[in-house]
Amino acid sequence: MDYSLKVVLPYEGVKKYINTVRTAESPDLGKLWLEHAIDPYWSEWAAGQFNEERTHAEMSGPVADIDKLETAVEMLSAFNIEELLRNTYDKIVQLLPPQEPEKAVCIYPNLTLGESLHGVVGACLDDNFLIQVNPAVSGWERYIPWVLACVR
Repeated sequence: MDYSLKVVLPYEGVKKYINTVRTAESPDLGKLWLEHAIDPYWSEWAAGQFNEERTHAEMSGPVADIDKLETAVEMLSAFNIEELLRNTYDKIVQLLPPQEPEKAVCIYPNLTLGESLHGVVGACLDDNFLIQVNPAVSGWERYIPWVLACVR
């Protein structure tokens, strides 16, 4: 059986959020975060999943530090995380084939993750995955395969 992994990278939406916040007179961060960074990507990886409601509530909190968020998105965009995810997933399914032939993973920046978590956390959403990364933490990219394997 062939297995595929859809990689969802909401970087363009996060960049729109950043630009809108910077140009708005008195921005509603929560509304803009959902409008630009969360909702346009939701159907690609989270809609209809078992704990969708809880995850949406957890992801709804906007990022207020716009400068750090911009730096994080630039760092994530510059790294070929999609290739790393696909290569890792191919190795995982060879050893532990999933029941579903198609899965999705979404990567979001998370500025609150520190050294103790190596800048990376992951969660399952029934069939799909959410991985959050703080690229300001040195060596975060080494832990993406570990987290993907654990949430797989």
